[in-house]
Order: sequence, then structure tokens, then C-alpha cells
Amino acid sequence: MSEHDELSRAVRYLQLALPEMAEHGVPATPRNYAVWYEYVLGHNTELNTLIDERKASGAPFTDAFNDSLYQQFIADRGKAAVDHIRESVRQLINELLAQAERQGQDLDSYLSTLEAVTRKLADTPNDIDLPELVQELLTETRSQRQSTSDIQANMARMVEEIKSLRQEVERLHQEANTDPLTRVANRRALEVALDNAISTAKLQGHALSIIILDIDHFKRINDSHGHVVGDKVLRFIASVLRRQTKGKDTVARYGGEEFVVVLPETPLEGARAVAENIRQRIAGQLLHDSVEDRRIGHVTISAGVATYIYGESADDLIHRADSALYQAKQNGRNRVESAESEPHPL
Repeated sequence: MSEHDELSRAVRYLQLALPEMAEHGVPATPRNYAVWYEYVLGHNTELNTLIDERKASGAPFTDAFNDSLYQQFIADRGKAAVDHIRESVRQLINELLAQAERQGQDLDSYLSTLEAVTRKLADTPNDIDLPELVQELLTETRSQRQSTSDIQANMARMVEEIKSLRQEVERLHQEANTDPLTRVANRRALEVALDNAISTAKLQGHALSIIILDIDHFKRINDSHGHVVGDKVLRFIASVLRRQTKGKDTVARYGGEEFVVVLPETPLEGARAVAENIRQRIAGQLLHDSVEDRRIGHVTISAGVATYIYGESADDLIHRADSALYQAKQNGRNRVESAESEPHPL
């Protein structure tokens, strides 16, 4: 199916879903739209049964009920299905915005052109009263514009609503790819970023490196100071990583106290320098719990660095970096180790 067909289909389902949502007082949020998009598709019997029963009973579609539908039928589905819904909404929004802009621009241009022609012909003597004729056309155009003012006002309101919806879609997309505690990328976003970086490295022949780092003795921090302090330490590490990386780099929480940094266009030596700089910045900071007014002390990290070898998978690259991290732990912690630059023979 072409992009145009996909967009046309999305428009049809939007025309079906939004009136239904409005009739039953369901806010037009991206989450609710995803649910009702699925409803009008008619492929999910259980979802349709629940909504039809709710409609028949006359019970309100409360925020709690709407959220339960999303959690049960949308949130836990495959990523591809949810992304398809989001992309359909995004395509629709962009097309409607473009149409609205074109409509206003076309009418403004038409009026300007007629006004210019009228001024020009007013100075041109001939037997036909062309200026009067054009003036009539101009008057008619203005009359037509006045008669459609309500439509334009509605279009303007719709454009604002669509812009708001687009912002909400993007916000949800950002939330879905962000670790809520540290506000860096989550594991899902990391997988996408690393796959894209590998594709670019293969296509352009650029170097690509990654760093995997782990907080040393993190369990001891939690046991001694509590999980609230442990969370603050995680946020501190994430803030250092953000400050020590640049635009194309991706910082992600890999899980627990582990983080990954993806470094496009960076050879092994450069990645190792970045990792060493991060290690020194973290180790050199004396942490203090301002709430409890007590000293936490110095926190250290161990890191493993690996550079992409043409043909290997993302999992292979991560595995080699993780092996280097393990070596750093074995060699005393608070250090950086590099992975082998060639695959280990079997």
C-alpha cells in the first residue's frame, strides 16, 4: 500500500473515530485515538465488545475506563502496531496542516493578483471597461471570502487542535523512549539508535564505537544510604554522561546501574578518551546528600569500550563491550578497558 493510500485510509478512520469519541465525551488524545482507531477498524472483537457494551449501558467513558482500554489493548501490543497508529496520525496531521496553509495562501494570492490587475488596467485606455469588469470579479471574490469566514474560523480552530495533538503525540513518543528516572534514552531507544548508527557506519564507512559503563559497588550505596540516594546517584551519572557527549551521541540507561553511550564517527582511541574523561569526572566529584545532610563520598565507574567491526550485529558489538567492562571489573574497578578489535577465533 502506497503512502497516499495509507494516508487516505487514516483520514477515513479519523472521520469515523472522532465523531464517535465526541458523541461519548472521549477526549481526543493520542492514546484515546489509538483505542478508537482500533475500534473502527473492527479487528479486535474483545475491544469492540467492551466499547459497545459501555455505549449500550449509557455509562460514561471516564478517564480511568479510557486508560484501562489503552493499557489492555494498545500499550502491551507489538511496537510495530503502535508505531503504525502514531505514524498514521502524524501523516494525517501534516497533510491537514499543509492543506490549511495552502488554502489561505491561495486565496490571499488571488486577491492580491486581482488588485494589481485592477490598478494596472485603470491606466490603460480602451473601448472595453475592463477595470469595471475586474472590479466586479474582485468584489465577488471578497464576497465569497466573507461568506466562507465561518469555515475559515473553524479551520483555524482545527489547525490549533491538530497542532496541540501533534505536540501530544511527540511528547508521548519522547516519553516512550526515555528512562523516567534519569531522563536519558531507555533500552528501546538505544536499540533503535544503535541499529541506525550501524547502518550509517556501514553505508558511509565511518567508525562507530560504544561504551558500556557500570557503577562500582552500587548495591553497597543502596544498602548504606537507601534507594532514594541510589536514584540520585543514577541521575548524577546520567547528567555527567550528557555533559560529556555531543549532538550525534546517544546516552542510554541499559538497565539497573548500567549505561551505554553510542559514539558515531568515533574510532576506538577517541571512544576510550571519552570513557576515561567520564570516569575521571565522576570519580572526582564528592557527593553529598543535601536532604539528610550527610556525606555520600566518591562514586566510581568501570567501563568497557568496543568499536564496530563490519558485519557484526548490534548484539555482538554490545557483547564485546560488555566483556571489556567485565575485564575492567576484574582488574580492580574504576578503570576503562577496550575490547578486541578483531573477532575472537572459535
